[in-house]
Amino acid sequence: MAEIELEGVSKSYSGHGLAVDRLSLTVGDGELLVLVGPSGCGKSTTLRLIAGLERPSAGRVRIAGRVVNDESPRRRNIAMVFQNHALFPHLSVAENMAFGRRMRDGGWWRRLFSHRQSGDVATRQSETRQRVADVARLLGVAQLLSRRPWQLSGGQRQRVALGQAVVRQPAAFLLDEPLSNLDAALKSELRSELKKLQGRLRTTTIYVTHDTSEALTLGDRVAVMEAGRLHQVDRPSALYRRPKNRRVAAILGSSPMNFVEGTLVRGQSPWRFQAAGWAVDVTPDAVARRAGRRLPDRVVLGARPEDVLMRPSPQPLENAGQSAAGAAIGRVTMVEFIGDASMVHVELPGADGSAGDWVLSKASADCPLRPGEAAEVRFCWEHAVWFDCESGDNLDGPGHD
Repeated sequence: MAEIELEGVSKSYSGHGLAVDRLSLTVGDGELLVLVGPSGCGKSTTLRLIAGLERPSAGRVRIAGRVVNDESPRRRNIAMVFQNHALFPHLSVAENMAFGRRMRDGGWWRRLFSHRQSGDVATRQSETRQRVADVARLLGVAQLLSRRPWQLSGGQRQRVALGQAVVRQPAAFLLDEPLSNLDAALKSELRSELKKLQGRLRTTTIYVTHDTSEALTLGDRVAVMEAGRLHQVDRPSALYRRPKNRRVAAILGSSPMNFVEGTLVRGQSPWRFQAAGWAVDVTPDAVARRAGRRLPDRVVLGARPEDVLMRPSPQPLENAGQSAAGAAIGRVTMVEFIGDASMVHVELPGADGSAGDWVLSKASADCPLRPGEAAEVRFCWEHAVWFDCESGDNLDGPGHD
C-alpha cells in the first residue's frame, strides 16, 4: 500500500489546452478515493499521469513519498483496470489473472516453457497459482478458470480484469470507469462487491466515474473535477449537503439541485425569500445558521428535490405565486414515476404572471399530484444551501460532517 500525492500537476496537449490544471490532491494509504465529473474534465488523464502512461507538463507525482515523474509504469507498481476489459483472448481465465504478476516478476514466465526450471521459478509459479485460486474464489469466478474470455459474460470478464489487478498485489489500484459498460443490475452488484473487496484488501484505490450515485456510494472521499480543475474533495455526506459552490452542487446527485435566484427580505420573524413572482417565509436561523454572518440581499437558493415538499393546493391556479402559510402555489407540469418515488415538476410564475421558476420535488411513489393541477411548494430550510449570485460560492462555506 502507498500514499499517492499530486502536487500542482498540470497536463497540456498541443492545440488542445490544459487537460489537468494545477491539480493538488493526496490519497491516503489504504483509502478509496473517487474522482467524479463530466466527460472531458481530466479524470482519466489524472489516472494516466499517476500510472506513468502520461508525463506531467508541470508539478510532481509522488507514490509512497517518492517522486515518480521520470519512472516507467512498471517501476511504479500500479495496477490499472480500464473501461474495456484488457484480457488476452487466447489465454484462459487463470492465465489472464496470473499475467500481470508474472510480468511484474521480470518476465520469468518466459522460462516456464523451458524443460529445465530452477527451484526459484517453480516456487514462484506455485505461489502465483495459489494466489490466482484465492482471488478467483474471492471474486466468484473459481469455476471459470479454464475458460477463455470469449466464453464469459460482460460481468464475468470485468471480474477477471479486476482479479488480474488484485493478483499482482500492487501498491495501488487505478480504476477507470470499470463498470460503465455493464447493465444497471450487474453494475449495482459489482459495485457492492468492489467496495467489500477494497475494504478487505485496504489497498490505496483511485476510482474514476461520471456517475455521481456511484461516486457517493463507493468513496471514502470524493473529489469533484471540472475543466481540469479540482473543485472540492471531502466525504460524500459533506459534499452532498454542503457543496463548496454551485458547480459541485449541480454535478452531485442523481437528480439536479433546484437553484432559484431571489432576494432575502429582512424582517422581524420570519424573513421572506422573494423570487421573481412568488415569495415564501424563511426562518432566520436557516439563513445564517453556520457562520453567524449576514448574507447579501441577492442570493441563490439551493434545495435538493427531496427537500422540496409538495401537496395539492386547496387554492386555485389563479392564485399561483401567492404565499399560503409558508408555501408558494404553482402549477404541476410533469410527474415522473421512477419506482420507489415520483419526480414532480412544478412551475412557479414570473413577475408578470408568465412562466417563471420551475422546481423539482422528490415525492412518494403514490403522489396524488397530476399535471395541470395547483400544488403548494414548501422548502425544508434546515437543508437549504445559499449561494452567492456572482461567484456561485456557498455563502456558509463548505461543510465537514
